[in-house]
Amino acid sequence: MQHNEVKNQAIETERSLPVVMVVDDEDINIHIIKVFLEDRDYEVVSASSGEEAIRKMQLHHVDTMICDIKMDGMSGREVLKHMVANHPLVPVIMLTGYVDLETAIEVMRFGARNYLTKPLNRQDLLDAVAQTLHWRNTMLTRTRHEQDSRNYQRELERKVEDAGLKVQKAMLDVVMSLSAALEARNRLVAEHSKRVARLASLLARELGLDSDKIRLVQQAAAMHDIGKLGMPDDLLNRTELFEPGQEEEYYRHGTLGASILEPITYMKTIIPAVKHHHERWDGRGCPDALAGKDIPLPARIIAVCDAFDNMVSERSYRVALTSEQAVEQLLRSKGSRFDPDIVEKFTVLISRITGIYK
Repeated sequence: MQHNEVKNQAIETERSLPVVMVVDDEDINIHIIKVFLEDRDYEVVSASSGEEAIRKMQLHHVDTMICDIKMDGMSGREVLKHMVANHPLVPVIMLTGYVDLETAIEVMRFGARNYLTKPLNRQDLLDAVAQTLHWRNTMLTRTRHEQDSRNYQRELERKVEDAGLKVQKAMLDVVMSLSAALEARNRLVAEHSKRVARLASLLARELGLDSDKIRLVQQAAAMHDIGKLGMPDDLLNRTELFEPGQEEEYYRHGTLGASILEPITYMKTIIPAVKHHHERWDGRGCPDALAGKDIPLPARIIAVCDAFDNMVSERSYRVALTSEQAVEQLLRSKGSRFDPDIVEKFTVLISRITGIYK
């Protein structure tokens, strides 16, 4: 698909009325379908032949197509083949005047999104159109994301021509790979890590750190729970509060994470943050009972963001707190569990953020 078509099709999702093209060489069939669709606020574009349909595709925005299989001149199968090759994000519903299982299988295999027989049932038609539009919107969203990813990748590749950024590229690849592994193991943990990484990077910026330090904090936050890859399922997926002895074992995931990252050369800078994000400001944390500013700054940043996201996220063994309640808990724990200066900065940050947490 051409880049411009992807761009145009992404823009098309913003239109208010979905547009359906109806292709049939019998006017009465077009009229019936048009009445059904316009009654449900669809805009209809019609074509009485396959050749006309292909010409009109160049002139009109179309969200989905309904096409008769058997027509004089260009057949519905040929129209379908053209659509799949040239307009793959416009789903096609095929129509026929007779029930033929082999034909249905054939057109579906060739790329039709649905198959209906005449005489048409109004509700079946409306359901089929709704389903194809849902598919189209899903595919357009995916296409935009893929295009954004490709643009990002191209930009990254351009930058890594600078030797100083090649190390960052290698680290990013590892982070993405490990994140995928964590998501495969436990999606809730992976989503939590992504949110903590986002918050931590914002907090690092609030603290005035330079771009390299902000990047380090974000990468460490994305990896802070990677040690959970080595935890037993019953502990990772617990549905109740910790039993005696479980809490200490659970907090070993910082040390496990450091062990996982240790062999990866490019990960060495983030290992201290991963290992020590469960230390406490008063020295009563783990794994090494570090206190105060002996705890690495990235670990202190992650500790606050990690605790906040855990509190505002619902778990099977407790309900989620509101943002305000979570901030109150952080303020009560500053100077004991958390770096007081970082907590103060975080409260300023979270008061400005809207739309991240409800």
